[in-house]
Amino acid sequence: MSKVRIDKFKYFKYIGYIPHQGQMAVHRSCARFRVNVQGRRSGKSYCAAREAEVAILTPETRGWIVAPTYELADKIAREIKENLILKLKLNYSHKEEYYGRLKYVKFEPFKSELWIKSADNPDSLIGEGLDWLIFDEAAKCPRIIWEKYLSPTLTDRKGWALFTTTPEGTNWVYELYCRGQDPNYPEWESFRFPSTISPYIDPQIIEEARKTLTPETFAQEYLAEFTTFAGRVYAEFSRLTHIVKNYKYDPEIETVVGIDFGFRQPAVLWAQIRNGDEVVVFDEYVKPNTKTDELIQVIKSK
Repeated sequence: MSKVRIDKFKYFKYIGYIPHQGQMAVHRSCARFRVNVQGRRSGKSYCAAREAEVAILTPETRGWIVAPTYELADKIAREIKENLILKLKLNYSHKEEYYGRLKYVKFEPFKSELWIKSADNPDSLIGEGLDWLIFDEAAKCPRIIWEKYLSPTLTDRKGWALFTTTPEGTNWVYELYCRGQDPNYPEWESFRFPSTISPYIDPQIIEEARKTLTPETFAQEYLAEFTTFAGRVYAEFSRLTHIVKNYKYDPEIETVVGIDFGFRQPAVLWAQIRNGDEVVVFDEYVKPNTKTDELIQVIKSK
């Protein structure tokens, strides 16, 4: 039986929440898997808390908030506690805390459950099926946390997941971001916004960070760019800028494959040469600590 859902935007209006452009894009998405990549202090955790609240107000649902540590997960939990328990006085039948931090709540009369989880204790991520999941600062966690522990929890109930994170190089979250940009994955949608998307952040803070941080660090932390600058020959290279998305491959055109050998940061580029001198780079593969034999297999599999 389908669950009765509240009107998300009526709820936002009721609590006085006015999403900025970046938050609104996430809220409007109907994708089952949403990847929200934003710069620091942009309100991505606040956005996630509002999504969690709407889910909690849906009867008989179970959801988790997962972060690299309890301290990080507690940021979202505090927002939920402020709105649902302190402001709206929502009744609950059971509540557990961990050193003063919210760990578990069962809300009445909705019979909905909220669990706060830490990825640094993977065994705690094995549990019953979930209706929803928020994975905060996902890029700071290893791939196995999502693939082995979290993803299976959404299978039984066909639950949804929201990833909220600042980039951490071009790791596995970048792959999920690309999936959200690919029409071949209709259940996925991804977003990327710099810190300046928030009207509440002081522009002077951004400018000070621009002056004091390296360009690469500023680009990652405040511009929300996926940048792997450690060991990179051309610091200005950006996957988002220099690789053509959704390129329509033409088997009649010459294809060139380039390999940057090296065990620590090997890479492969795929390109086609059009009109004699136009080089179109349409794909890239980067995986640290990969042997050349493995790269060859990747190339053959294309």
